[in-house]
Amino acid sequence: IRFDPATYYQQYAQVPGNYDKDYLNFDMRGAQTESLRQVIELAETEDMTLVFINTPLTQEYLDPFRAGHEQTFRQYMIDIALQHEEFVFRDLSRLWIDRPDYHQYFSDPSHLNRYGAVELSNHLARDPLVPWPSATK
Repeated sequence: IRFDPATYYQQYAQVPGNYDKDYLNFDMRGAQTESLRQVIELAETEDMTLVFINTPLTQEYLDPFRAGHEQTFRQYMIDIALQHEEFVFRDLSRLWIDRPDYHQYFSDPSHLNRYGAVELSNHLARDPLVPWPSATK
């Protein structure tokens, strides 16, 4: 499935971010933050690098309300990355927004389709900030 805004919104309602229940209790504190802290501690204990990828989104999804929350989230994750050497945050939420054909990588405004998954995988494989392990002999 490839996202086409011209036909998608004929079948599905275009819900503005301020009415999106996924953002109803948006807060950078609480259980998810505690869980992330525990995963980071485990990675540090095991001498592993933890890489967090914020996946691409469409411009249609990133209305001003959602974009504001994305900015809050982005800054929060950058702050964590600055505090933990073994934590890498890659914000790719706007990776393809400037490409005229970027809709082909999505099945809806916020989810990658198989073409997007392949393209994102290829991008990450070349990303110099992702510390891929070396092959061992």
